[in-house]
Amino acid sequence: MALYMFDSLDAKTSYRHDSTRLYRARIQKEFLDSVRYVITEFPEGGEAALWERYETYAEQMICIHQYLTDRIGLKLSVSTSDKLKELKKSLHYSRMEDQGAEIQLIKDGYVIATVLLNKDREYVWGIRYFSRARLLRMEVYTDGIAWANIYVTAKSGDGGLYAKMTRRTFYNRDGAAAYDQIFEEGKEYYLFPGGRCCTTAQFFAEFLKKMDLSKQDAVLLDRSVPETFRKPMLRFWKEAQFIAVVQDGRDGKGENLPASCFHRYYGWLKDAQAVSVMMVSAFEQKKVLTDMLQKYGCRIPDIRIMPTEGEFTFITLNESYDGNLALSWNFLGKPDGFFICDKTGMTIYETENIHQHYFQISRSGAEDAFIVKACVNTPEGKVVTAESTPVTLKTWRNEIPKVSLIIPVYNAEDYIVRSMDTVLAQSFSGLEVILVDDGSTDHTPEILDWYAGRYPNITVIHQTNSGVPEARNAGIRHAGGQYIGFMDNDDMLCPDMIERLYRSITANDCDIAVTSVYQIIDSGYKVFVQYPMKEDTAISAEDFLTDYYMKECGFGVVVWNKLYRASLVKTHLFPDMIHDDEAWTPYILSYAEKICYLNDLSYEYDRIIRTSTLVEKWIRRSQEDRFTARKNPILFYLENSNPRMLPLLKKLAGKQLAEAERVYGYEEYKKLRMQIEENF
Repeated sequence: MALYMFDSLDAKTSYRHDSTRLYRARIQKEFLDSVRYVITEFPEGGEAALWERYETYAEQMICIHQYLTDRIGLKLSVSTSDKLKELKKSLHYSRMEDQGAEIQLIKDGYVIATVLLNKDREYVWGIRYFSRARLLRMEVYTDGIAWANIYVTAKSGDGGLYAKMTRRTFYNRDGAAAYDQIFEEGKEYYLFPGGRCCTTAQFFAEFLKKMDLSKQDAVLLDRSVPETFRKPMLRFWKEAQFIAVVQDGRDGKGENLPASCFHRYYGWLKDAQAVSVMMVSAFEQKKVLTDMLQKYGCRIPDIRIMPTEGEFTFITLNESYDGNLALSWNFLGKPDGFFICDKTGMTIYETENIHQHYFQISRSGAEDAFIVKACVNTPEGKVVTAESTPVTLKTWRNEIPKVSLIIPVYNAEDYIVRSMDTVLAQSFSGLEVILVDDGSTDHTPEILDWYAGRYPNITVIHQTNSGVPEARNAGIRHAGGQYIGFMDNDDMLCPDMIERLYRSITANDCDIAVTSVYQIIDSGYKVFVQYPMKEDTAISAEDFLTDYYMKECGFGVVVWNKLYRASLVKTHLFPDMIHDDEAWTPYILSYAEKICYLNDLSYEYDRIIRTSTLVEKWIRRSQEDRFTARKNPILFYLENSNPRMLPLLKKLAGKQLAEAERVYGYEEYKKLRMQIEENF
C-alpha cells in the first residue's frame, strides 16, 4: 500500500510560508506508511541534496520522464575515476583542472568538457561538452547515462549568444535511446523509435498507464498536481483511492487555483464520484462543500477537517517618517491573505500577498491599536483562521549593541522609509543601525536625521559622495556591535532575520552566518540565494567554498544576507572598486574559520522599487569595461586573501572567468585565466 504525491523543489523550498509539509505529514501518518513522490524533472547535481534535506530520497522518487525507460532508479553509481579514464581515451584531453565541484578537461587551451561531481566527489552526475567555449551537449547520469541535452548556439533578443536546448534524449540501460523530447519554437513533443509522436498530454497518459495503480494505492490531489493532469489521473488510475486537499488555494506563484479555491469548487463536483476523501481546513468549509455537493446531486465523499491555520509569532508597531505608523508581523502558516483592523474592528487594509509582513498606516491618534488577521478563501468569502494580539506603539530604550547593521544610502528618498521601517521592526534587541549618507542630493539626509532623532539605536554619518565601498567602511569603523551585517537601502528584512542569525552564529561559534534570499520581481517572490546545506550547523569555510559557494559562482557574492564577526570585518575592509562585493566576499570568506546557514528566506532583494541599478547600468557597458569590472575584483581577492585558501580561490577565479568567457565570448577572459594559472 503506497501513497503517491506529486512534488517539486519549488514547492518544498517555499516552506517558510507554506503549510504544505504540515498537512502532507498528517495525511501520511493517518493513511499510510509508504510514500512515493512523483516528479516531472530529474533531480540533478546539488538538487539531490536539497530533496534529502526535506527527507525525500532517491529511492522514494519516481521521475515521470525516466519511468518510460527501463532505467527507473535515481541513485548515482558512475565512478568518477572510471569515467575520467574513459574520457581520457575518447577525448584525448591534455590536462585537467580540479574546480572542486567539477573537473575541467582541457585541450588546445580550451575547456572541452566539465565533469560534474556529487558532494563527496565519488560519483559523476553530469558531463558538459564544449566546442570553443560553446556548449554542445550535457549528459546526466544515475547508474549510467540517463538523458542528454543537445544545444545549438542562438541569438537572444539583445543580440547576445546563448545555448538553446533543442532536444533531450532519454536512454535505456543498454545505452539505446528510449525516446526524444523535442523543443521547437515554443512547442514541445515526444518522439519514440519507429516514428511514433505524442503531445505532452499523451506522454503523461503513457506514464499513468504504465504505473497502473491498484485499489491498495492512494493518490494525493493537492496544488502540486497540475490542473491538466487531474482528468487523466482519475481516468487511468481509477482503481486507486484519491485524497483531495481543497483547503489550499494557491499555486507556487501565489495565484489562486481554480480547482482548489472554494469559490470555484465546481471543478470538483464532476470528480466527486472518484474521490474517496476530501480534506478541508475549517468546519465552515466542510459545510459549504457538503451543501454544494448536495445541491448538484453529487456523491458526498468522506470530508475531513485538517486545520492548518498557522500563528502570528511576532507583531510590532513603530513610528514612521512623516507622521505615519509602521506595522510589521511574522506569520508561520499559509493563508490566502491578511486583514489589518483597527481597535474598533474595522478593516483598514487587505492584501492577498502571502509574503507581506509590513504595512505603513496613516496615523489617526495617540492610542492607536491594531490587529492583523490571516484568512483563507471560501465560497462565502474570506474566513479568518488566525489573528495577532492587539499591538500599540513600541517603547524604545537604549541598549548595548550586539549587532551593528550598516546601510549605505544615496538619493533613496523614494524607498528608504520602507527599508528603515523593516529594520526597526526586528524582534532582536541590541541592534545598532548605522546609516551612511553618501552625499545624497535629494531629501534623504533629512529623512535619515529624523530616524536618528527619534530612535536611540540609530546613528547617521554624513559624508561626501565616495561610493558604496567607502560608505560601508565608514560604517564598519563606527560599528560597536560584536557582529556586523549589511543592507542595501532599497531592500527589506523579515522581522526575525537578525534574531535568528544572531542565535545561530553565537550558538555555533561561527565567523559568518548566512540566510537564503527572496528576490522580488514583477511576477512575485522568487528564490534568489539558497544552498543545499544542513541548517544551523557549523561547517568549515573551506567546505563552504568548495561545496556550495563555488558551485553557484554567482549570486552568493552578495554581502547583505549575512552576519559577520566584527573583529573579522574590522581588519578586512572593502576595496574601493566597482563590484566591491565580488572582491570582498571571497576575501572575507578566506579569513573565516566556520560558517553556518539558515534557509529562512528572510532577506528580500527588491528589483521592482527602483527603475535602474548600478548592476543594470554595468550590463549596458562595453565588453572592455565589463571585463575590467570583472578582472579587478578577482585580482583583489587573489592578491589579498588568506594564503592557505589561495588554491581554492584560484579555482573560483578560473570558474568565474570561464563562465564569463562562455557568456560574453570575449577572448580577454581566457587570457586572464591563463595568466592567473601561471602567476598565482
